[in-house]
Amino acid sequence: MSRRRWASAALAAALLSGVVISGARADDAPSAGIGGYNLLARANPLQITYDSPGLLPVDPIIQVSVPESYSTLTSGPSGYSLASLAFPGPLIADLGSVITQTSPSCQPPFAVPVYPLRAEAFFPQGPTDSDASPVPGGRMHAVANGPASSAFGALDDLVFPAVFSIGSATGTSSTAGGDDAAVTKARSVVSGFKLLAGAISIDSIVTDLSATSTGTGGKTEGVTTVSGATIGGQKVTIDENGVTLAGTGVGAVGLLLKQLGTSLNDALVQSGITIKVVDHRETKDGGLAERIAGGLVIDINYNGRTTPLISTILAAVPAGQLSPTNLTECAPSSPQGLFNLLKETHIESFALGGATVSSNGSAGFGLPSLDVSDIVPGLPEVSGVTDFSGDLGGALDAGGPSQSGAASFTNTGTAAAGNAGGRAIPVALVLLLLALFPVLGTMTQRLADATLAAPVAAVCPLDEGDDSG
Repeated sequence: MSRRRWASAALAAALLSGVVISGARADDAPSAGIGGYNLLARANPLQITYDSPGLLPVDPIIQVSVPESYSTLTSGPSGYSLASLAFPGPLIADLGSVITQTSPSCQPPFAVPVYPLRAEAFFPQGPTDSDASPVPGGRMHAVANGPASSAFGALDDLVFPAVFSIGSATGTSSTAGGDDAAVTKARSVVSGFKLLAGAISIDSIVTDLSATSTGTGGKTEGVTTVSGATIGGQKVTIDENGVTLAGTGVGAVGLLLKQLGTSLNDALVQSGITIKVVDHRETKDGGLAERIAGGLVIDINYNGRTTPLISTILAAVPAGQLSPTNLTECAPSSPQGLFNLLKETHIESFALGGATVSSNGSAGFGLPSLDVSDIVPGLPEVSGVTDFSGDLGGALDAGGPSQSGAASFTNTGTAAAGNAGGRAIPVALVLLLLALFPVLGTMTQRLADATLAAPVAAVCPLDEGDDSG
């Protein structure tokens, strides 16, 4: 084999290796919208935690969300949604087994439903839609239909006499994935909230949240709004700093504040009560956008007989006007008895208007072009070719594209503008060349073995008559 042909073979191998080493340039990869995503939305309008040391052998006695709305969605897509009227604590979760151990006269006239009480939807396995209204004024609706999932939970007229009550509570959550963005939303609404026989009253607490991810960035929005709040009949403003009395205090509360010489918020704190709107917590990192709202939180740790302010407010309530008749003969449950129970030691927490949204997306990607201009200067552009004719080999032997029309290349893409003087070939061609490497390697090895094994005096037939060497 002539040195010229051996050199040509070596150049071809170097060219193929150079294509792989050259790699893709980052600026050649166009954006392709959003790729994968992981979404979550949750609305828990009212979350209650209650304990009274020594009252029952469980700790805490109650921890429940009323209602609960939860939705998730991952790329694929794979969706899940849950709507529940309540997620109970240890005592409520085992209520069925507790009741069966009581006397026959205390058995309820209905079967205690098996926990959890919920409606669920799944995609793709199904069911994709679940809707139930197990109690008057209550509804659970869950949907998972492919590119979206959502849940809705609602409960009206929840009343624990003399302790707390709500007119209504609703929670809505939704997730949706698209080509350009992934969006999550959550909304919690509580109306007509009253605590401690109406000593603390709030007309409405509303939280609206949303989070959007584009894969490379994200944003969140949201606000918690409190309207119509009163304490001891006094109008107040509640925000992240606590409670502020609207105007001048009058009546028992005004007299007590005058005696204490302090603000209403400080008086509440001294009484073991903290009321405030929790600041939203936002996280943004690349394609992650997340916002968590704790809502309006009321923490109470007090003794109703001795704690300042609370004992004064409770003493002002006409307990004698409450009914002394038990709601059930199996336990002390009269409105008057429950009110008197407030005068014991209690640890309570009420979180109203809680919600969470999280959108975590990754950027899509396109197949990049490969630049080999540094390996073989003058190599014609192949990426985006719409028409070519003539002898490609002749163009290469000539050191570049034919100037006389022997080979014509037309590029209608943007690679030429983006590569400004560079040359690119499509990834598919590179993959084909990589697949041929084993064959080329075997052929080259056999050719080399045959050449080296030939007699030294042997002359390649193609070189006979060529004295130039």
